[in-house]
Amino acid sequence: MDSAETLTTPDHVVLGMVALGARTGYEIKQTVEASIRFFWTISHAQVYPALERLEGRGLVTGHSEPQGRRPRRRFAITPAGRAALLAWLAGPEEIPFELRDAINRLGTPGHWPETAGDPHD
Repeated sequence: MDSAETLTTPDHVVLGMVALGARTGYEIKQTVEASIRFFWTISHAQVYPALERLEGRGLVTGHSEPQGRRPRRRFAITPAGRAALLAWLAGPEEIPFELRDAINRLGTPGHWPETAGDPHD
């Protein structure tokens, strides 16, 4: 089974936000709130498990970057993650609240930041 088929809507949203340059769970939540909240929203309780699933499937890479007492992880999309996101955006399945269109409006894939390699940026 293709990894894109087994991802949830929150997984795809998180993957899209990482592709757009959001590097931490906090940044992902903030980017959703600032961009597509009228179409769809996401909670921190969805963001962090989605990042774990995506990293476990090799769709994002992450590294620890402690800040003060709080642990923090920064993420970057991998080539496999970019391919899975593009497949989802081009796919025929219906997405709630026109979410696919909302993510597409944030920028076409050709204009997404190149974040495939290093989450340290």
